[in-house]
Amino acid sequence: MRLSPTWHRQLRPEECCSDNVQHWLNIFLPVSRKPSEKWDGKRNVSATNGQPSHSGAVPIFELLGDNITTLSVRNSAPGLVIVYFSAKFAVFFTTKMGTKINQIRQENPSFGIMLTSWLEKNGFSRSEVSDYVESGWLERIATGVYKFAGDSPTLYGVLGSYGTQSNLQYHIGAASALDLKGFSHYVSLGKPLAVVYAPVRPSLPRWIGDADLDMQLVSVSTKIFGDSGIERLDYQGLPLMISSPERAIMECLALAPKHYNLMDVFYLFEMLTSLRASVVQQLLEACTSIKVKRLFLYMAEKSRHRWFAKLDISRITLGSGTRSFEKGGVKNAKYDIVIPKELAEYEIITRLKQHSGTTPSKWRENAQWRLDNKAWLRYSQQIAMMMLDRMEELGLTQRALADRMECSQQYISKVLKGTENLSIETISKIERALNLQILESSIASL
Repeated sequence: MRLSPTWHRQLRPEECCSDNVQHWLNIFLPVSRKPSEKWDGKRNVSATNGQPSHSGAVPIFELLGDNITTLSVRNSAPGLVIVYFSAKFAVFFTTKMGTKINQIRQENPSFGIMLTSWLEKNGFSRSEVSDYVESGWLERIATGVYKFAGDSPTLYGVLGSYGTQSNLQYHIGAASALDLKGFSHYVSLGKPLAVVYAPVRPSLPRWIGDADLDMQLVSVSTKIFGDSGIERLDYQGLPLMISSPERAIMECLALAPKHYNLMDVFYLFEMLTSLRASVVQQLLEACTSIKVKRLFLYMAEKSRHRWFAKLDISRITLGSGTRSFEKGGVKNAKYDIVIPKELAEYEIITRLKQHSGTTPSKWRENAQWRLDNKAWLRYSQQIAMMMLDRMEELGLTQRALADRMECSQQYISKVLKGTENLSIETISKIERALNLQILESSIASL
């Protein structure tokens, strides 16, 4: 049987079972096998110039029976019949394209996307991509942007995909970056915001802001911090560019009060017990915003973080003239700023009383926990600062330290926040990994 170049037959879902797969192969490819031969699902079946042939036992189609969701048989070119299969867990084709698309499936997570340029680099022609879209294996979500059918890209998955497939310039910043690092003081209601910084040109692709993703994009462009303080974060196998905690909290201040309340920023500030003084110093010296620098120094001093004492404020330009951030607020003479009265008079216990209602408050619980554990938290913060200083001296990353201590990078990150109740065994491991004296110096002072 010779099919016309435009012939196409796609089975309905209820037709897609192993018996029907065999049935349709028998009808449309009767010359591709001997009458007594059963197709085993592991052969590429094609007919070139009207002559049937088998391409060999290639394990391309492996999910039969109830796993099959769609099947298409069509003549994609004169004399060439291609049978397409889609399964619940993978996609396989009866041509060599099957191996390629399966490799791409393995490389691309279900929350990511694929760019045409990247597909071409991986051996896919534009006509092949069109075939996949026509057959239902890929879906086009924007010009030059695709996803596997059934996948649900996320905003961070999209940005991570761009990071591996193109040279898109961006970084996740402000409170969004702090949240990725584990710093947050409340649970977002509804769709959370994601603050993403990108240059004016080239800007973020417009479709990202228009797409119905899991987060609401807030796109920002600014040059007040330069290029310092941007890090790479592994996000479920994809690379994300994000602000370091030192830069992220400054970005929060830059976006206040339009996007953030100053009190909310200060609640975040209180958690940043382990900022690196050298990074803070570099960012403050490079920052061109007088507003950000004055507010940052005020909050740092008010929080009484140990790293604040290591800053050389004489090297930071603070400008002249009063800066007001609240009409009818309270003036702080040292930094010549007018701030909300709530912030000026804030103490943790006051915050607890203000939120003593029946509504659950994660912040209230966290603050109460810090009060209840104040004694050992002080030591935990001191150890975290000692570790950060030593890591900076040795040029050691969190991952490298985790390898030395034979633990996860996530645990090292928790320890460096200064809120981990460390055992003597863990402190001993830290001492060996960093060649530090923590316990010995403490015992000697008794």
